Amino acid sequence: MTHPTPKVLLAALGLALAAEAGAADSMRCPGGLVGLGDLTVDLLGKCGAPALRDRHTQTQDAVAVNAAQGVILAERITAEVEQWTYDFGKNAFLQLVTVENGRVVRIEQGGYGHGLPPLTGLRRPAVSRCDLALRPGDTKVDALGRCGPPATSVAWRAPRTMVVETGQMATVGDSARVELWVYNLGPNQFLRLVRFEDGRVTSVETGGYGYPE
Repeated sequence: MTHPTPKVLLAALGLALAAEAGAADSMRCPGGLVGLGDLTVDLLGKCGAPALRDRHTQTQDAVAVNAAQGVILAERITAEVEQWTYDFGKNAFLQLVTVENGRVVRIEQGGYGHGLPPLTGLRRPAVSRCDLALRPGDTKVDALGRCGPPATSVAWRAPRTMVVETGQMATVGDSARVELWVYNLGPNQFLRLVRFEDGRVTSVETGGYGYPE
């Protein structure tokens, strides 16, 4: 078996470093700074609609390692992945934002922009009044009846349970359909993050301040 020479290894390392050089932890938009972990509603509120929005489904395998049998496939799950490309004009670099399951997971810098207009129809007006006294077990109809449609929503599949015992293979239950609805109540109130599993509320949390219409 042949081994790569030091020259080849250095070249490969250079390519890897070049790829990472374009990545960043945040980007500055007209409405403020957007960073890793932020919601899509933060992107829309601070940066507006992107010039391009690509979407695809990414499949991953949840596996467990057993000393006797090796790697065993336990569950296959999917994630909704999008890449939002922001074009701030010919004098600024393109910003490529990867969103997974409704949150920013990667920010990259591209070449100079082209001045393309943003997409329309991605942003809904802020909800002026909303009774989000939702409890675990409530349905999506309850949320729609009290607040109407959310500002943004995303859905994916995730393992419902995973139990790991020492020295044994991890066992994974059947997967659940997870949805995250984000309600924008305006700049003077906090965002509301409603999480559903299989159509029923599992949690309601608050985010940062909302955004004007």
